[in-house]
Amino acid sequence: MPRLISALVMPLFLALASQPAAATQVPGDVFGGAAAAAATAATAAATSSRPGPELRRLPIPPQACPDCPATADTVFVNDFQNSALARGGSNLLWFDVDPVDPADPDPVTACIQARDPYGILANYHRPGVRVQVLELLSAMRAAGQRRLSTGLLHLRAPGPAPEGSWGGTLVDSTGGRLHPQVEANLEQFLADINATGFDEILFRYFPQGENTAIEWDSFSEDLYQENWQLIERTQGLLEASGLVFRTDLLVEGMPRAWFTTLPGGNYFIDDDRPANRAWSDYAQRLWRDYVARFGAERSVGFSFVTDSNSVRTRARVRHINYVYRMADGSRVLPPVFAFDIYGGDSVSDRTIFERHHYAMAEIGRDDESWIVAESWFDDATTAGDLKAALETTGRRLEYFTQWPLDRHVDDCGVNVAAPVAYEAYLRQGF
Repeated sequence: MPRLISALVMPLFLALASQPAAATQVPGDVFGGAAAAAATAATAAATSSRPGPELRRLPIPPQACPDCPATADTVFVNDFQNSALARGGSNLLWFDVDPVDPADPDPVTACIQARDPYGILANYHRPGVRVQVLELLSAMRAAGQRRLSTGLLHLRAPGPAPEGSWGGTLVDSTGGRLHPQVEANLEQFLADINATGFDEILFRYFPQGENTAIEWDSFSEDLYQENWQLIERTQGLLEASGLVFRTDLLVEGMPRAWFTTLPGGNYFIDDDRPANRAWSDYAQRLWRDYVARFGAERSVGFSFVTDSNSVRTRARVRHINYVYRMADGSRVLPPVFAFDIYGGDSVSDRTIFERHHYAMAEIGRDDESWIVAESWFDDATTAGDLKAALETTGRRLEYFTQWPLDRHVDDCGVNVAAPVAYEAYLRQGF
């Protein structure tokens, strides 16, 4: 999707996030045996001074694709040589989303209000939430999903943040660490993902508000240190979780090079000149610090945003050599690159994928594998387009994770309450 909370709606989101959440209703137990006892004990023990979201039983569909490829991890067989190397899944950051009236006069506000109360990490300790998420994880895996993308939507809270959350989604990262309650929530959520049997996660950082360097006019040392310390501490939690993981250090955060249009419709890209100096320097420094501390092997660096403009796409790709340049002049690149790909009326998913591939090939980067970290939810058009792009380019795709947003939903960044369905992608070997 376009960035989760854009600069245009961020002030509105912050205002809405400071409003109290609805009263809690605890659903009945949905598990049996030891899982039920553990989940019930954990959620019943949690208390809060701020009411949690109102819970409702989600209609979780069963696996609806009995003739899809077998749900083994590797799908590089038969007709799927040009599909992903391993089974994918979904982005999972919310455990519910309220329905939005298509005729609402202010759809942006309505969409924010629909998802904000249900952030997983802000609410995992509240009665009934973990039980509902465990049910969701189980249903997703039963539907054939094997990998997840998740992460932290964080900011320096502009006001009081009870139990470490600013509203029902954003978590406070003031000082470079999470509130102990949110940190405990993250540890438990990671443990539950592992226990449910998922094979791998892509852990993504979604800094918001003044913490996102994408919006900076000048470099902020204070905010840089806050974000880096958060990443450094969270890496320890990821390593302790037992999960196979990679990190996306800034979602849709790959900056681009400066370019200018020349007479006759041509253009010139200055690969080493940032279009936004503060953003590019943030990415370069963060990568250097991350590689020095943890190495490059378990990161995708900075994921690429969808862009319908082919020149901007090339400028972003060609800026790789700047962003991943180390202090000694050498380049250390992530072993896998990640892309968010959303086709629309003007340009298809296939075209976006192929443009990135050929731009990469121009600078000699045609050997690395990719991850498609986001695209439309359970969408047959996207699945067919991506398979066709893989056939055309020969690019290796590690795996794919869908975003909980239906194609043609114009104003909402999230509209799917339970991202269980995955049939469209299973049918194409993703």
